[in-house]
Amino acid sequence: WVDNPHISSGVGAQLSQKLFNRKRGMFCSYSSYVAHVGVENKRSKMNREVVRGGTHHTLRFHDGDDAYESLVLESKTVTASVATKWTRMTALHSVVASLAPQVDHLFVYLNDYEFVPAFLQASWITAHRANVDLGDRGKFFWANSSALGEVHLTVDDDIIYPPDYADTMASSLNNYGDQAVFVGIHGITLMLEQLAPQKVPSDGYYASRSVLHWREALKKDTTVHIVGTGTMAYDVGLIGALHAEEDFAESNMADVWIGVLAQKRSIPVICIAHPADWLAEIKGTSADSIYASHAGSAARQ
Repeated sequence: WVDNPHISSGVGAQLSQKLFNRKRGMFCSYSSYVAHVGVENKRSKMNREVVRGGTHHTLRFHDGDDAYESLVLESKTVTASVATKWTRMTALHSVVASLAPQVDHLFVYLNDYEFVPAFLQASWITAHRANVDLGDRGKFFWANSSALGEVHLTVDDDIIYPPDYADTMASSLNNYGDQAVFVGIHGITLMLEQLAPQKVPSDGYYASRSVLHWREALKKDTTVHIVGTGTMAYDVGLIGALHAEEDFAESNMADVWIGVLAQKRSIPVICIAHPADWLAEIKGTSADSIYASHAGSAARQ
């Protein structure tokens, strides 16, 4: 690290020096209390130019070899993507900070931005300043590429994600084994009898649904028609490629289009169990949200 300070954060070296200066003893425990579960042949988050040639195998893991092997098997690369507009730049900064310790890479689609903000100029972030305003579809701009991890999260630019968010979403997907599913925190069940052609005139989308809101506790996993794409996760290998413009025919309706796609492909959509207020909305963002802009009109439904 002394010869190449960019190879690590240097925290360990600094702590060791401080302890040495205070004449404190330092010992290495026989058992390892940390399990290295890095995925083979993936890029370092701190140094994107470095590709790991293999995993760092942990010896004498305190919980035993079986527990360690189980952790290695469960370990998957996790990526996330978000679409944003320039009026949300301050809020986006908070979103990025909440996800930074949790994901291997973050993809950011910048609608109507004239520049890439400094906080997005990091090795673990790919920011795309758009020529075409895709609205919320922008979060799927990379969904047909090989850049995504094994588990992919689609997020919003107005939500603070808790420290255990990525792990919880990945674990929820593991619960369904090799079954392709979309899982999320915000779920919608349509009341089909109130929609056309069952009812003419239709009551419209917003008046014809039952919502499992992300703010409210949910005791058990529940099948729904639609999941909010700001709180969604899926296994990339099981779901396959998604196309921002082909699968999402109109902007700012990504949740609906995911529901349509899931029906076409017979993919279950699951709102997973979660505590109340697990996520937090960023103050000042609700006034210009997609819901606020369209909830009073059925014109685009």
